[in-house]
Amino acid sequence: MKHKHIEIRSGARGDCLYMPIPKNKKHDKPITSLPRAAYYYRCLRAYQEKRGLGGDDHYLFVPDMENRTYAYRYLTRQFDLLLEAIAE
Repeated sequence: MKHKHIEIRSGARGDCLYMPIPKNKKHDKPITSLPRAAYYYRCLRAYQEKRGLGGDDHYLFVPDMENRTYAYRYLTRQFDLLLEAIAE
């Protein structure tokens, strides 16, 4: 997912992320986040912008990895390690 696929929208419960899914994904229904996600997204994007990786066409997660297949494997491994640590 790229930054251009994420909008911050204001609602009754505060700001939230609205993510209309690009047509090449496996489903076409937009996703709306919980309000706290907007705060963390702003922090992540500001951090990435300082590194020169926060533009609309940059990926949200591991934007410095050009090989997206490897990036997905890397992220999967990070989640697996986290789940293992929690289970201990």
